[in-house]
Amino acid sequence: MYDPQAIINGIRRHVDAWRALPDPKDWNVTPETTRLLRHWRTHRFSGIRPFFCQIEAVETLIWLTEAAPRGGKAENSFLEYLQNAAADANPELYRIALKIPVPARPP
Repeated sequence: MYDPQAIINGIRRHVDAWRALPDPKDWNVTPETTRLLRHWRTHRFSGIRPFFCQIEAVETLIWLTEAAPRGGKAENSFLEYLQNAAADANPELYRIALKIPVPARPP
């Protein structure tokens, strides 16, 4: 039976712990990504602010593509699971898909 919930919850726990790291040097991301994350976490938005879940989804993607590959055994097990799932679905295309809510447009 296909039940990805354990993987999803494990990734969420790792991303939450990664997000809580106070020192950007520990984030294991590029300087450009560090600037983006700092902006999201400190900028005072005057217009439409991104939903937390939108930022959370992008942070998860950042963690999967930049931080997790530099991690340890647990991080690598998540990446291996995703690579195997992608290979089972379509061996010619590795992809990671996220569902991100979009704010409703005013009428």
